[in-house]
Amino acid sequence: MFRKPSTTIAFLAALNFLNYLDRYIVAAVGPSMQRDLHLTDSAFGAIGSAFLWGYVLTSPFFGRLMARYSRKILIAVGVLVWSAATAASGFIGVIAVLLAVRFLVGAGSSDFVALSPTILDEVADDKCKGRVLAIFYAAVPIGSAFGFIYGGLMEKYFGWSSAFLTAGLLGILLVPLCFFLQDAKQKTVTDHSTLKTDLVGIRSSRRYMWTVIGYAAQTFALGGFAFWAPTFLERKFAYPMLTGNLIFGGIVVATGFIGTLAGGWIADRMKGNDRVKNALLLSVIATAIVIPFAFVAVLTASPMIFFLSMAVVQLALFATFSPVNTIFLGSVPKAVRATAMGVSVFIGRLLGDMISIWLVGVLSDAWHNLTVAMLVIPCVLFLNLLFWAIALRQPALDSLAAPVTI
Repeated sequence: MFRKPSTTIAFLAALNFLNYLDRYIVAAVGPSMQRDLHLTDSAFGAIGSAFLWGYVLTSPFFGRLMARYSRKILIAVGVLVWSAATAASGFIGVIAVLLAVRFLVGAGSSDFVALSPTILDEVADDKCKGRVLAIFYAAVPIGSAFGFIYGGLMEKYFGWSSAFLTAGLLGILLVPLCFFLQDAKQKTVTDHSTLKTDLVGIRSSRRYMWTVIGYAAQTFALGGFAFWAPTFLERKFAYPMLTGNLIFGGIVVATGFIGTLAGGWIADRMKGNDRVKNALLLSVIATAIVIPFAFVAVLTASPMIFFLSMAVVQLALFATFSPVNTIFLGSVPKAVRATAMGVSVFIGRLLGDMISIWLVGVLSDAWHNLTVAMLVIPCVLFLNLLFWAIALRQPALDSLAAPVTI
């Protein structure tokens, strides 16, 4: 077992970085991959979405597995599955098999994402839980951005297959270290517990339910912006795609790192003993800041204003990453936290970016105007703000029996 909590935190953050780097390699090497495998755009899109299907469909079940198996074993299996599938992704030319492999990448990633926060929640001191989660989730934007950079460099100098192979092998090499993670001192749920009883326990928390719905709206907006921003820049501003990607990627790295760490730091220092309520209040304020700048980013005629507006949007959105996960963990009974994390991933993705990426494209084709189609994203952020404002007024976990006024 890792003796110091800081070692556990650093290791899980490193795995999360690799997790997001691996999942964005497909986008980075897409053109070469399409050309060599003779893939149509729809086939390539299906390959990209196969990851999300694996990620979403398997996420609710890993909390249940934790009730019967060691978390460190489950995480080791998850890392092994996603890494081996990533390595194999560069050497499969049959689309049906490639779809299955990308599904496995998503499933292994979902395992890790659902279980890791429960370990972090246990090893971190109560006074710094927000900062610990912030460090873990700072790997999301940084790993994503480096996925593009790493994939592009490997494709240029060694071929696109090597990008998958080397990243996958690195993950496989890290699997043995997973067995040094802290494990639960006792089972988090009894042997008589079922997924149904876990879901009943989760549903009893109105804070959790309203937060998850708001999180889905946020995921809708963030995923839609991230996916369509390069195309939007090229079409509206005739901006060179390479330059646009570099600038936008740089914004994601900087705002993701600063925003995620700042969100956790601020939440830890807010007054009051109800840290879940503090996290909700911070998330509501950040979302209120996002909305006007999101509209400006879509409607402006200046690329410079677009980039500046997007910097504010991403900084504020990333500031909610740690607080929102604090809410997920702190608003449900401890026995069902892993299941709650899995359910949040399932609902957030299913009602979020799995819809927005497709919907913006459909609306753009229907209206022949990508700018108008993009307006659906800041509009949905209004729903995000509304749902989290309602969550803020819900009772704490230790007073669920109290009357609720909305």
